[in-house]
Amino acid sequence: MRKLAAFAASFSAAVFAWAYGALPLLALLALPALRRREDRRLRCALVCAGVITGLLWSQAYD
Repeated sequence: MRKLAAFAASFSAAVFAWAYGALPLLALLALPALRRREDRRLRCALVCAGVITGLLWSQAYD
């Protein structure tokens, strides 16, 4: 469930940043994802995938 939450939170943050023009704030998304030590790579990959998917979806929607 935490994996889905990491992806969904980053996806929604990317859509929000696209809609309201806060794209530089997306760089701060990776910081909470790297807080835990046991699965940093997986969380970072999920956050990056969520951001990319959110930005692509927003671009396609516009």
